[in-house]
Parts: sequence; structure tokens; C-alpha cells
Amino acid sequence: MYPKPYPRVLPRLNPAQHRLLERHVDRAVETLREADRLLRGSVTDVVDRCVDEIRTLMASIDKAESRMVAFRIDGIPDHLVPYLDNPFAQGMAFNHFCARACLSHTKGMKEWTGGNGAVAARNLPFLPPVYLELWEEGHLDKTRLTAIANRNLTDAAYAEIAELVRTRRKEDVDERLLRLPPSYLNVGRRGPEQALEAAEAYGWAARFSTVEIAEDLVQEAGDAHPPAAAAEETASSSAEQAVRQLRAGLNGARVAPEVEEALGLSPDPSALVERFLAAHRQSGDPDPEDVTKTLFFAHAGPMQKLVADDKLLLRHFRPVKTQKRGQLFYRLLEAIEEVLQEKAHLPDPEGRGISETEATAAAKRVIVDLNQDPNRFLVVPDEWLGEVTRRHLYFGSRTRKEGAAYKWFRKIGDRFFLGGHKTREELAERDARRATKASS
Repeated sequence: MYPKPYPRVLPRLNPAQHRLLERHVDRAVETLREADRLLRGSVTDVVDRCVDEIRTLMASIDKAESRMVAFRIDGIPDHLVPYLDNPFAQGMAFNHFCARACLSHTKGMKEWTGGNGAVAARNLPFLPPVYLELWEEGHLDKTRLTAIANRNLTDAAYAEIAELVRTRRKEDVDERLLRLPPSYLNVGRRGPEQALEAAEAYGWAARFSTVEIAEDLVQEAGDAHPPAAAAEETASSSAEQAVRQLRAGLNGARVAPEVEEALGLSPDPSALVERFLAAHRQSGDPDPEDVTKTLFFAHAGPMQKLVADDKLLLRHFRPVKTQKRGQLFYRLLEAIEEVLQEKAHLPDPEGRGISETEATAAAKRVIVDLNQDPNRFLVVPDEWLGEVTRRHLYFGSRTRKEGAAYKWFRKIGDRFFLGGHKTREELAERDARRATKASS
């Protein structure tokens, strides 16, 4: 009836979905070009027609109205830099700031108000473009990316490390970084001028000449950083910076209050966020509109919480003669003993003891050390620590006959001492016995 059928309705994508589709289409085009090269150009015409058709269809896909605000990378306000989701763009912004102010990296850190992330990424322009692909594919998180960039290696060394990142384990890559020959090291200064020159050579300057930030994030940053108070503001907490980093990496997604609370409790919230973003990029899923606790910790890792009657307490602390004790049991004993050893040199015997409060503080330091692992965070209430300390001090003070493996501590009054501690009276009695024995 009609000479031509109705065209198929094309999907309407939001900007984040459109960028994801473009990235995968670019990879598909690169794969076709690589196949043509392997076949020595025998299918060049076919590949060109396929690529032209793909580009035509991509241009016809309806893109939702963009709510992104564009900024030139060499003039972006400092307080907007934490909202950039790409660490290479952040590093470019910091280098432009240092170059404008004629400052070195070290001096620029003191005057920079755009967050620590951009400062850490200052050497990323020295990396070849392949490292952007490794970051987008989730093979490298920002921490390892900056660690590699800070090594000041030659182009051949960076290329070798990039190949190892794709094909070998993380431990193999780290070992290779430690064993690089001296010929792989670059000699020379790495300042803002050298970084911008490397950005021109590697194409970073052209790629990030203009950056985009979601409109609501720009408005949020303007409300939180009024121009009149910009010079007087203090650095926000690490948890707030991590929330900004999370929203920037997800195109302005809303963060649930329980996720913000979890980041506030974490000793290294940026590590949790970077772990989540790396896993999210590797999954290839579109950016979510809301980040819930379930979604966040599906990628960021488990978060354990200890309470006074938790099974984990009983698993690590078994003060029964017939059961083995866990490693945490002995580590807490060692921590309390270390505090006592620090006071063992005091001339006053009464000052060599500690109170229960001091012992609790020593036990808390053990938990803080355990929380250095970004994959786990133990929320330990004060009553749990108090219970653990009291049990250690009580059972550690028991004699061998009562069942303890070793008499660690001795309680005198309200203070605890090492098991071999003696009071002034006991020292005097010992000296008298020795004198009597010597005279006889």
C-alpha cells in the first residue's frame, strides 16, 4: 500500500547510555579495522561500508536532551574539578592551574582548592592512551593508575606494563614494577610544563579540551561553594569528597543516606568508591539513577558489623581450656602487653601499670589496623571493646592451675601490670631474703 515501510522507532537514550553505546561501537569499529589489517587489506571495501553504515545509524539514534554543562579544561573552576569522573581530566585541570599560576606541583598543592584527587592525578598526562582504555574497562583503578604514572618510566616501559595489566595477575605486575631495569627509568624533571607537553604528544589535550558536568552537580557545587566564601572555605571531609566522586562517576546519580553513612564510617571512603566504580565500569551496565546500599556493596565489598554478643566475638575469643583461641585473641593480648612494655622502664613501680581505659584504647588500635583493608570495615561499638578488654585482662590474670595458657597480667587495685611485676613491698622482701641468704 505504501512505497516504503514506516521506519523503525529508534530508542531514546540518556547521555550516559549514549556514551556507553558510543564506547562499545568504537571498539567494534577498531575490531573490524584490525581484522582488515590481519587480512592484508583484502576486505577494506567491505569494512568501510560496514563502518559507514554503523556511523549513519549511530547518528540517527535519538539522544535525550542533554543536561550537561561544558567547560574548557584550562579554565574550569577549581571547585568543579572533583565532579569530573575522569582522573585524566582532573590531572589536566590541576596542571593547567599550576601553569597559569607559574607554580610547581609542590607549591600548587598548597593553593589548589579542587580536591586531592586532581593532585594525585597530576602525572597521568605522561601515560600513553592505552591506560585510559584499561581504566575504562576496569583493569586499573585510580589508585594503581596513579601509582604507575608516578614511576616516571619510558614509553617502552609503560607499554610493557600495560600489556602485563591485561594478561597477568596484579601480583606479577607489582613484582615487575619493582624489578624494572635502570634503562626503563626516565631522568628529568616532571613539572606542569612537561605534563602539558606530554598531554599534547599523547592527545590528552585534544581529548579533554572540553569537559562536561551534569547540570545538577554544577548547581550543587555552586550552592556549596559561593564565590564570596570560596577563599575562606576549609577542606571537606573525606566522606563528602567520596560522595562527590561517586556521583561524578555515575553522571549525577542520587546516593542513598545509608551509603553516605557507610562512607562516613569507613577509614578510606575513596578506596571503597573507586573499587565500586572500577567494578561498575567493568560490568558495562548503564549508570543507575539511585545508588542503594545493596548495589554499592555488591561491588565495593562486604561491610561487617560487630556487636557485643556477635558470633564473631566468640569465634576469635574462646576462653575455654578445651578450645583453641583465634588469632585476634593473641593479637589483643600482644597489643596490651606492648603498652605495658613501654612503661616497664619507669623508675616508679606503681607507674608501670595501666587502667582498663588504657587497655581498651590499645585494643581499639588493633581494630583500626584491621580496618585498613578497604574490602572490610568493622563497626565496633564501645561495649564490644570494653567486653573484649575485660575478658582479656581477667582471663590473662588467671594462673596456670586455673586453666590459662600463660599468666599475662597481674591486677593490683584498679591497675593491671605484666605478670612478673612486683610491688615495692615485694621487692623489699626479696632483697631481705637475698641478704639473709648471703649472710648465712
